[in-house]
Amino acid sequence: MSTLKADTIVAADGTSPVTLTKQEACKLRCRYNQATASVESGGLNVSSISDDSTGLFTVSISSSMNDALYSTSGMGGEQGNTSNATWLSKQSAQADYSTSAVPVSTWTYAGNFVDSERDSVIVFGDLA
Repeated sequence: MSTLKADTIVAADGTSPVTLTKQEACKLRCRYNQATASVESGGLNVSSISDDSTGLFTVSISSSMNDALYSTSGMGGEQGNTSNATWLSKQSAQADYSTSAVPVSTWTYAGNFVDSERDSVIVFGDLA
């Protein structure tokens, strides 16, 4: 068995980053606490988050997506509260996805909007 150890891998020119082909990487990642209206960890490609209303927030994208047909995934929850799990998605009353923003909503099993403590959102697609 061989072992490859490296601190930095660069392109053939010696300075440019290596181009990954045939791979799809996450283009946006954030963890948000609606209860305190704060980003809880370093995000990726997030310029800001707006708290729009109870259970509704919008993630603004730093480097725009190529189109608004990207895929999103996310989940939310309350620490220590197993009866109040939340789900993330865009509600029809919210603005539609755009190349610069992702509208997100969280609600309980009963269908009520709720500001949850641990919301994670990821986006896959092509950057502009």
